[in-house]
Amino acid sequence: MSATPVAAAVRPLASESVDPGRSVAWWSEAWTLFVRSPLRWVLCGAALMLGMGALAMVPYAGALAAALLSPVFMGGWMLAAQRVHGGEALDAMRLFAGFRGRHLKPLLTLGAALAAGNVPHYAGHDPTATSLHVGHLIPIVIQRRLQLA
Repeated sequence: MSATPVAAAVRPLASESVDPGRSVAWWSEAWTLFVRSPLRWVLCGAALMLGMGALAMVPYAGALAAALLSPVFMGGWMLAAQRVHGGEALDAMRLFAGFRGRHLKPLLTLGAALAAGNVPHYAGHDPTATSLHVGHLIPIVIQRRLQLA
């Protein structure tokens, strides 16, 4: 019995138990990748933060675009780190690798899920005010329920 094309393309997530002491080794490995070209990593990180910050400053659409594109850029960051781990030099254009090939659709889907879960709201009270009364409790309770949802 052959698998359907969709089922063949989707691999189940594999999980494994890892010794907590392994975290020190992960940091050591990451540091090794960083020291190969620290200035490039810092410049790429600064450019990414400035770009995402500028995008997020655009009213309404900018925050949505930043939420959608964050996983794509982080995916590009991980692909760049994978290339550096393979012995290649860090290339700033690798940060855009998430926009190419099979990576874009799942990363945008993740970004859409993040954007949908990040809905801002305004409750209209000042928790530092000198006079709060029981009527202020209603929006606070609603905020808490939204936070737990």
